[in-house]
Amino acid sequence: MSAMMVKELDLIEQFRDMSLVCEVTPQSVKLGMLKIDNDFLDNIREAQKLDVKLVDLMVGTDQAEDNDYKLDVQGVLRFRGRICIPDDAGMKRVILEESHKSKLSIHPGAMKMYRDLKNLFWWPGMKRDVAQFVYACLTCQKLKVEHQKPANLMQPLEIPEWKWDNISMDFVTGLPNTLRGCDSIWVIVDRLTKSAHFIPITSLFQYRSWQILVLE
Repeated sequence: MSAMMVKELDLIEQFRDMSLVCEVTPQSVKLGMLKIDNDFLDNIREAQKLDVKLVDLMVGTDQAEDNDYKLDVQGVLRFRGRICIPDDAGMKRVILEESHKSKLSIHPGAMKMYRDLKNLFWWPGMKRDVAQFVYACLTCQKLKVEHQKPANLMQPLEIPEWKWDNISMDFVTGLPNTLRGCDSIWVIVDRLTKSAHFIPITSLFQYRSWQILVLE
């Protein structure tokens, strides 16, 4: 029994170290992880050597123990554990596209995408770049609803106490003429019981005629 518990604990620690992101839906459970392969790290390391600012930071990594900038075992400069991305528009573009358009990311919003990226990468103005990238995404503009407060103050309608005290009306027009010359339907619905009346009318009805029918 204790051996099983030790194996289970070891498995939990492995999953924790993988930094998995879990997404639970009524139909499925999805696990995703943003992983950097060795080739990409090699490209970052070589690009860092071409960035003047990052080169200066590399020189000072060993001068103070409390320095936030450190070189890892692979020679990649990191800021508080996060990989420093050089001032390379193409490299930043690859990271943003992989984090936003891959099958595991599924077009996250700007804040979620930034929170995911800041755990792995760092470059000046990253939050601004992420927001601009998400805003320019055509798929997000077409499919995602903007989350904001309504422009006007909206109040729920009161529930009626009696039938036909509160009604809603609609009109269906442009229908073929009946034998009596009616070409429209006046739909009246009781808000409490959802009962409905369908009254044949003509589109030439005057205001006075509507008033008489409502009172009846």
